[in-house]
Amino acid sequence: KIKIDKIWNMFWILLTMYFVFQFAHFLFWHFEYILSSYARPWGKFKLFELISEINNDEYSESNFAILLTPLNRLSALLSQIMSDIASFFLPNVIFFLIVCSYIFKIDPMFSFFFFIGILCVFTLFYFNLSNLYNKNIKYEESEFIADAILIDSLNNMDKIIFRGQVNEQLKKYKKLCYNNFDKSKNYFTNSNCLINIMSTLLLSVFLFSFGYLIELYRNKKINTVKFITTITILTLLREKLDALFTQIPDFLRYFGNIQVNSKHLSHIGKRIEKLEKMKKN
Repeated sequence: KIKIDKIWNMFWILLTMYFVFQFAHFLFWHFEYILSSYARPWGKFKLFELISEINNDEYSESNFAILLTPLNRLSALLSQIMSDIASFFLPNVIFFLIVCSYIFKIDPMFSFFFFIGILCVFTLFYFNLSNLYNKNIKYEESEFIADAILIDSLNNMDKIIFRGQVNEQLKKYKKLCYNNFDKSKNYFTNSNCLINIMSTLLLSVFLFSFGYLIELYRNKKINTVKFITTITILTLLREKLDALFTQIPDFLRYFGNIQVNSKHLSHIGKRIEKLEKMKKN
């Protein structure tokens, strides 16, 4: 009877924790959707406000219509970055820290080798980040140029047809498309190679961890429950880290997009610096 009472007590505790988790899950995604939905119009408004205030102080003869595409892209990127950080990166980082604290309690030596292995994986990524980022910038620039030419051609379709420049324009755009394809292929194939090397190293770390856990279990330093629990948690962590690795190319694209699109707003920064100097003087 005492054991049955304990089982029922554990059941009610788990039931309560489950509903608390579901409510917390609802609140998390509720505020995440609100935040990501607000970020895009807010970013667009702030950029428009900045352009308006700068030109209100000193009007420029810029073609403001061409700023529409960079404004839309930058505001959309802001929303995507905030959404990915809140819904993907932040939960995975928290889960990783929780797992690390649990592993340290299992065996200090085991946690030391595990951390060294994970550090090697991220060190590999760090030393390849600059090269990968530069390839992404070249890809984003080629895509932006191709899009700009396409928009210009569609806006001036009547002139192109009346001047008999259809074939010439098609050849020009085709060349840009193939250039964009080469840059894209170069970026994503290199990203794929890096991700697979990192995943292989990660798998090696976890296989070593499993072997070390087997030795701890064989020497009766951990019981069956801890052994199975640790194996399960490490397997789940590896899957989450693998999913994180596959997001690297897309996340780098966000920052590449920001840099490429920000170039068309660079004159605003120069105008701000000029106005600040004038105010100081």
